[in-house]
Amino acid sequence: MNELFLNMVNLGVTASYLALAVILIRVIFRKVPKRVFPFLWGLVALRLLFPFSIESPLSLIPSGEIVGPEILVAEEPAIHSGIAYVNRVVNPILKESLAPDPVTGSHPVRTSVSIAFVIWVVGVAVMLLYALISYLRLKREVKTAVRLELGVWKSERIASPFVLGLIRPQIYLPFSLSESDVDYVLAHERAHIARKDHWIKPFGYLLLSLHWFNPVMWIAYVLFCRDVELACDERVIKGLNREQRADYSQSLLTCSISHGRIAACPLAFGEIGVKERVKRVLNYKKPTFWVILAVVAAGVILAVCFLTYPPKTDIDVSKPTETEVPKSTETDVSKRTEAEVKESWPALADIRKNYSAEEAEADGCVVMDGETMLAGEKAWADFENSTAAGREAKVRIYQMYAYQRGVYTVKELSYDGSTFLLQFYDSKGVDEYLYSRNYKYLVKSLFQPDPESSNLSLHYLLSDDPNVTAEGYLAHMFSSYYSPDSIYNQCERLFSRLIDNGYLLQRGFGLAFVDIDNDGIEEKCCLGYGPTSGVATFTLTVFEGDQFEYAGLFSPAPNRGVISFFQEEDGTLKVQMKNWGVAEYPSIVGELFDIVIRDGTLVLLDENGETFPTGMK
Repeated sequence: MNELFLNMVNLGVTASYLALAVILIRVIFRKVPKRVFPFLWGLVALRLLFPFSIESPLSLIPSGEIVGPEILVAEEPAIHSGIAYVNRVVNPILKESLAPDPVTGSHPVRTSVSIAFVIWVVGVAVMLLYALISYLRLKREVKTAVRLELGVWKSERIASPFVLGLIRPQIYLPFSLSESDVDYVLAHERAHIARKDHWIKPFGYLLLSLHWFNPVMWIAYVLFCRDVELACDERVIKGLNREQRADYSQSLLTCSISHGRIAACPLAFGEIGVKERVKRVLNYKKPTFWVILAVVAAGVILAVCFLTYPPKTDIDVSKPTETEVPKSTETDVSKRTEAEVKESWPALADIRKNYSAEEAEADGCVVMDGETMLAGEKAWADFENSTAAGREAKVRIYQMYAYQRGVYTVKELSYDGSTFLLQFYDSKGVDEYLYSRNYKYLVKSLFQPDPESSNLSLHYLLSDDPNVTAEGYLAHMFSSYYSPDSIYNQCERLFSRLIDNGYLLQRGFGLAFVDIDNDGIEEKCCLGYGPTSGVATFTLTVFEGDQFEYAGLFSPAPNRGVISFFQEEDGTLKVQMKNWGVAEYPSIVGELFDIVIRDGTLVLLDENGETFPTGMK
């Protein structure tokens, strides 16, 4: 329903451009036949009715969708008016005042639009109820009317002539109307019926009811009603001489009524713009061919320029252009700094649909197909090492499944030095919402799906309890029993990865990408379990591309069984050892060892510069 309201707003704004253009034409072409203008207002009605449009480079509408449905879930709410200045002024205000709150999960834009939708519905109901009451009241007032002739009635309870009825329109005249005025009045009202104005005017009021919140539509409706009356006047006086036109003008003055309300019905003879109508009747001149041709041409131009939308482009003027932020599927994300990667990331709301794995890889995301990591190994390693050092970091995971074409989720995980914030767009039923929650720990846990297979599933779990395991999480997920005290109630799997024993032996403790030997080339450094599965030994192996370069076998320090990489802010890589009691606290730094290359061999040095003991040969 919120999308319906936004659609009405967009239609109203685009129709307002066309209505203003029609108003301008009315001012310029004052002497053209007034029967032309109701057709121009018909173009405005078309714009209000149809949510789709043909794209054209000749379109003068700045934007076909000023408020898109993505604003309901966007992290940074914004409009796309097509006018750069408006975007620059409005969008920062929207971002500051209506941005979603990741802590509470509230979304002010969605709340505001929901309230506006309710107000809109109430307004439409009031407008339609007013029209219905007006119609029923008139029907009651003319209940005692006396038929004068076929389709013509006289009543003592009305003050001015009018047409009433949609299917069988009837003309009602007051008893006070003089005989000299009857012929002119009937000619005018029958002109209304012949032109189908008894259908057109209520339809115009219906459109006004749907767009009651738009002041331009109120102005347009008033001018449309005035043009309808002027067109009928022209139709009547075309065959009258000057003296008869003077009598017709006198009839207008005699039957004139004055009220300030907007009416859907009836079509009253002297209801609208009597002064202007009298002037035009008395000064009527048959329009020249060239004037009529000019107005027709103007109508065609209006249709081409305002019933079409501007062609869609990939550049949003409210955001940096492609020349400002280069983006290519051939970008080497490993050569961009973390700040550059974050700067180029599109908003989560903008990539909920039509975002390919190739684009995700170019944007520096970790790309997962099921439990297989297709890209982003360095991005994930950098995130793990930064958070292990207690530094702020951010990463995105693009999760897809090959057997579900076009289905994917983009998760964004950020760390502020103390807590992890997970955000992604989730779907429950038909409503999509921004999932946003803080967690204390990112826990890495192994699970063996098949005891007879060497394959393992490495799970990354977000939780407020460091003791969660992959096995416990899966058991909780598939259990029909709910325990309110379970530590897994507030546990979320970030992703899982299928690995084997070779993965653990080579890099079970960690992975990092640094220039370890200062040769100007970034190497892949692996911290693995070693031949004793990490109990008595661990390995440090370095590769340049796929080519082996260095290796070392080491024994853990006493009571320091938790081994990991520690990458300092300047990029320097060290090996960190912690005892089990503080392993889950990134803010607590363990014992650090420098990595040194001596005679082609990796050596670890403690803070005193002493060589760390090697392990078994």
